[in-house]
Amino acid sequence: MDSLSSYYSGLPPTMHRDFCETYKNLPTDLDHHSLVYLSIQFHNGILWGDVIAEMNKIRVTTQSEYDSIFERFVDTQRLVNSLNHRLLTEFNLDPIYAKWLVTEGRLGIRKSALLINILRDSVMSSEDSLDDPSYSLLLQSLLLVNESIMKIELGLRCKPACLWVIRNSYPFQALTIILKHIQQHPNQGVNFRMLPVDEEYTVDELFDYLNGDIRAPLVRKCIQSLEKIKILWPAVLLTRFDGVIKVKNEVL
Repeated sequence: MDSLSSYYSGLPPTMHRDFCETYKNLPTDLDHHSLVYLSIQFHNGILWGDVIAEMNKIRVTTQSEYDSIFERFVDTQRLVNSLNHRLLTEFNLDPIYAKWLVTEGRLGIRKSALLINILRDSVMSSEDSLDDPSYSLLLQSLLLVNESIMKIELGLRCKPACLWVIRNSYPFQALTIILKHIQQHPNQGVNFRMLPVDEEYTVDELFDYLNGDIRAPLVRKCIQSLEKIKILWPAVLLTRFDGVIKVKNEVL
C-alpha cells in the first residue's frame, strides 16, 4: 500500500526498502485478471518508490547507483510486459477493458522511465553518452503522454465509474519537455519509428505514430483528453495545467 500511495501521489515512500524485497517472493501463477493487474501495479509501485527515493536523497547519485536502479527498471519493465501479455491473451476479457488494464501497466513504466532519464542526465554528461540524453528524454515523454491519453480515453469508454483512477493522469512534466523540444527544434520530425523494436506502447488506431512529426499532435490530443477530467483535480493541479496550456499556446 505504501508503494502504491507513492506511485499515485508522487511523494517519497515511507516503507523501508528491505521490507519491499518481499515482493520478489510473490507468486507468479496468478489465476485471475484482477490479481495480475494488482501485481502489475505493485511492481510498478516498488520501482517508482525506488526512483523517487533515489532522486530525493541529499547525496548525489553515483554511476554505480544509477546502473543499479536502471537494472531494476529493465527487470520491472520485462516483468510488466509479460504480465500485460497475460492480460491480453489468457483471460476472456472485453478487448477495450483488457487494453485499458494494459495501459495502466505501461503508464507506470513510462512514469519511472521519465525520471530515470532525468537521473541519468544528472549523472552522465552528453560527452560520456553514446546518444543524446535530451532526445532519449523526449521519447520517454512522448511515450508517457501517449499512455496518459489512452488511459483516459479507454477508461472513459469502458469504466467511467473508475474516475478516481483516471484522474491521476496529468503528465505535465512530460508535456513541458515536449513543448520545450518543439521550441528548440521546431523542424525536427520525431515519431515512434525511432523507438527500439521491442518498446511497447498502447496504440490508438486512428493516430499515425510512425510517420511525420507526432510531437505537436500528441500534445494537442493529450490536452483535449485532460480537459475531460480536470474537474476532478484540486486547485494546485488546475493551476499547473493552466501553465502548461499557456506554454502550449506560445509554442504551437
